[in-house]
Amino acid sequence: MPHATIQYNQEIAKHLNIALLCEALRDCLACMKDSSGKAVFPLGAIRVFALKAEYDSVADGKRAYPFLFVHLIIAPGRSKELIESIGFDLTQRINSECEILATSTVPWGATLQIAEFVAPDYRLGSLRNNF
Repeated sequence: MPHATIQYNQEIAKHLNIALLCEALRDCLACMKDSSGKAVFPLGAIRVFALKAEYDSVADGKRAYPFLFVHLIIAPGRSKELIESIGFDLTQRINSECEILATSTVPWGATLQIAEFVAPDYRLGSLRNNF
């Protein structure tokens, strides 16, 4: 961990290079340090994926609005302050990569969600083989 998934619509892809956004977020995660100067995330564990939504409906649905959603899953155990710092750094990087949209007259949106991974309890029978 961390694993970041970028979900984006076709409209934002007209304005942004999504591959470069993936690299920017990977770089941001790789460069993060805690208060002691230690890397926050193991370099070999960082994953950034981008998934294009074929269909979407955003806001009032009257036009195609550029939108992306970044979901970051991290291993548990980090302090609230460190998680807030991670969120701040990623938000800054996302805004930097989306700067072209900020100067546009097109309304756009980006959301960042950070969640700690919770291992499933297989004893509860949450996985089934339906074949």
